Amino acid sequence: MFKKEIKLKEEEKKLYITVSIEKRTYINQKRLTFEEDILKIIPEQYKEKVTMVSKPNYKISNFTRNNHKQSGTWIFEIKTENEEIKNEKPAKPTANTRRRKTRTSRTKKD
Repeated sequence: MFKKEIKLKEEEKKLYITVSIEKRTYINQKRLTFEEDILKIIPEQYKEKVTMVSKPNYKISNFTRNNHKQSGTWIFEIKTENEEIKNEKPAKPTANTRRRKTRTSRTKKD
């Protein structure tokens, strides 16, 4: 029922996945909502090399509501091997927080 288009733009180093469905025309047609994991649609050769840049802020379905639309596009950025090596920096150690000295009760001066 859902159409899934995969477009690869090598010059931009981006992978576009568009999911769409036709709008429900009759009330006796079943309501459908896209609930499949989008990461399963990514081609095998790119699964480990992509990071999600953007995704739709609404659900994809064959009916209209406030948070539902008939199509949506996920955009993934393709990492090259050089970029993957650069991103593997060791984690910075966190700074220890200093304890605040406890206040002593102030004595009144007479």
